[in-house]
Amino acid sequence: MFLKKLVVVLLTISVSCSVAFAQTEEVRNAEYYLDSSIKKRKTAKKMLIFGATGVVVGSGLLTYLLYYDGSSHGSDVIDPLTLGAVSATGVTLIGGSLLSLGSIPVFIVSKKHKEKALLLEPTINTTRITIPNTKSKIATVAVRIHF
Repeated sequence: MFLKKLVVVLLTISVSCSVAFAQTEEVRNAEYYLDSSIKKRKTAKKMLIFGATGVVVGSGLLTYLLYYDGSSHGSDVIDPLTLGAVSATGVTLIGGSLLSLGSIPVFIVSKKHKEKALLLEPTINTTRITIPNTKSKIATVAVRIHF
């Protein structure tokens, strides 16, 4: 008797937990894809701006280091500050380049989401049709709705 009640209680808890914590399928309509496209485009623009800034700053640092006159330190001494600047230049240039290149797929995904939004959104196209072989030119309008 106790075992039977325990099984019923466990089944009840199991079913209620599965219903309460079940993953619901998200409805992806035109508005969802349009919002996603806008967010991805903004992210891609930020990535491109920060990446280009990193490339410009890294190039400036590299130019400064190439034309830096280290005669005050002596020719045999490697300044730790110079090593740090070289590593910072490399990180800035490589990071900026990768960030700029990484923005390209985000722009592509943004465009695909915008195209999906346009396909899912119903549109109304009006077409003017003239009827041939009539003395008076009667114009009719046809409406074509895409879903």
